[in-house]
Amino acid sequence: MNPRFIIILSLVLFLASCRTDGQKPEKMYESARLFEKSEQPDSAVFLYRQTIKALSDTGSLAIKSHIRLGSLLRKHHLYERALAEHRHALSAASEISDKRLMSHALRELGKDYLYIHEPDSAIAIATRTLSLAEAMRDSVEIMAAHNTLSVAYNETDSTDTAIAHAYTAINMSSDSAFIYANYLAIAQMHMKSHKYDSAHIYSLRCSHSPNICTRAASYRLLMEISRLDNDYAAYEKYSSILEKANDSIRANSRTETITDTEYSFQIEQILEGEKESYIKIILAITTISVASISLLTILNLKKRKKKHSDNEDARPDSVSAPDISLQREKLLGIIEAQGESYARHFIRTKAFKSIKDSISAKTDGVLTTAERSKAMDAISKAFDAYIADLKSQFGLTSDEALLSCLLKCGFSTKECAICKGVTQNAIRTQKSRIKAKII
Repeated sequence: MNPRFIIILSLVLFLASCRTDGQKPEKMYESARLFEKSEQPDSAVFLYRQTIKALSDTGSLAIKSHIRLGSLLRKHHLYERALAEHRHALSAASEISDKRLMSHALRELGKDYLYIHEPDSAIAIATRTLSLAEAMRDSVEIMAAHNTLSVAYNETDSTDTAIAHAYTAINMSSDSAFIYANYLAIAQMHMKSHKYDSAHIYSLRCSHSPNICTRAASYRLLMEISRLDNDYAAYEKYSSILEKANDSIRANSRTETITDTEYSFQIEQILEGEKESYIKIILAITTISVASISLLTILNLKKRKKKHSDNEDARPDSVSAPDISLQREKLLGIIEAQGESYARHFIRTKAFKSIKDSISAKTDGVLTTAERSKAMDAISKAFDAYIADLKSQFGLTSDEALLSCLLKCGFSTKECAICKGVTQNAIRTQKSRIKAKII
């Protein structure tokens, strides 16, 4: 083999392994904001991640990206990841002594603690935010801190303190949607304290909100107050209005989720790591080949010149490939975590309850063909991405992937057998095949 060809091939492979991204971080960040405003969270999350990566996770723009990314994750119920993003943003902002970014990160961190039901932590963070915002005379952050404190104190049953902070936030705001949302919060606090007259007054106020979701929530409160007052005419009236509001909400709602985007991002990182490992192996083998050919050429020249009878064999050291099994374990871990996420959502659906009830009714038999088809269709739709990954990454059949979904939902071997119309021994055999494929 020609040594020059080997050298050229090495250079080509090396250059191919070096990727460059020509898009500027500032442009990616602005594009992410536009996608976020247009309610396209998948694209927004991806671009925020790319912005952070392009900036090597340093500087104020990277901190802003972490803050925006955390807020999006929280909005889509990924609370622990949101908390991690905002903690990172606060730590980075503290290092560069940017008080405005620190205040923003603290504000979002306080909200995170509310969503994971840690009101005491939320109060501590929001109080710190308020002190920092007052020192900077930042009215927006002061208002936001009072709003967070209102919600947190309500969670600790300190209703009067919560209402006082809500009023402070209302008096500082000129945003009608924000004001009406706080009226709704005050109405809910009065309901919680059994002050139904006050709750009725504030519920009527927030029923004029420009935000249809706030109006819908106010109608629910008014229905409850009417029921407690035995005013059935009013109850029917607000029930009818609420139904129309819910129709409008459903017509305008978007069902996009960023769970799959985050999941795909992690898988992409692992697969990219595997790709880089393979490239390094190829480059190592190529380098060894070049060295071997060069050494053999030198030995042949010496042989012709000196005519030695003994020739030395030049053998390159063997190259052991990096252990890819660790990457595979990480990939399995992420896919399994996604399966558990889908299972948690599916268990709360009517489809799951229907399947469970059907199985309970078949103690001595199996589901009918129609029941089995309906159950498998519901599971396939709920776990579509998880099933696709099990099939593509581990070679599971459709039937094996569906059994994995049933197991994720907590079904026993007997229940799986009833659901699939087979014996328990068949289920045990299939579980063994699944285990052999993914390990």
